[in-house]
Amino acid sequence: MNKEFFFCGPARIPVGDRLVLEAEVTLGPGELVVLTGQSGSGKTSLLKAIAAISSAWCEKRIVLGRDMSSGSLPVWRSRVVLLAQDAPMLRDTLEHNLSFPFHLKNTGKKVFEKEKAESLLRKMGISASLQQDAGSLSGGERHRAALVRGILFDPPVLLADEPFSGSDPENKAACFNVLREHVKRGDRAVLVVLHDRELLEKADRILMIRENRLVAV
Repeated sequence: MNKEFFFCGPARIPVGDRLVLEAEVTLGPGELVVLTGQSGSGKTSLLKAIAAISSAWCEKRIVLGRDMSSGSLPVWRSRVVLLAQDAPMLRDTLEHNLSFPFHLKNTGKKVFEKEKAESLLRKMGISASLQQDAGSLSGGERHRAALVRGILFDPPVLLADEPFSGSDPENKAACFNVLREHVKRGDRAVLVVLHDRELLEKADRILMIRENRLVAV
């Protein structure tokens, strides 16, 4: 597999009245990369541009060696999945919330694995049963459940926007370890927005938006 199996850029990302110019993001297989920066610097805008769910302009999009720069956005979005910062949940059971992506188009032959879902929930410190109302989850549990959903769907590239919000240090560490296990397969990559210094140091690489530029730290 190519070293650079995912690439997006150059892109111009709107951030308020400013622009993050010529931002290029490249992820290699097996990489867990952290994106950081001050509040309002454009982290969420950049993730949305990569996931092709914003109007930001991106010259080239390549994943698994396939150029998707024009058209094929539904396919791109099934391979490059963004976990939103607000971790939305449907008004239904936790199981339905974790399994509904498997019923969407462009999912191929993916199948929801109930036992794997239960195992991931335990690893991330969520004791709720799959039949429990997702609305009963705390804020931190909701974010971690959304992370479980993303890992279960198993796209080549997972983008996570502050997925550990509302979680205590122990659960944050547990979730980070789950992400590490996920990318160890070698054919997956994760780009995650984090601010915790201890977790930043455990990443393969750190990218920072600073002075309207995306830089390596």
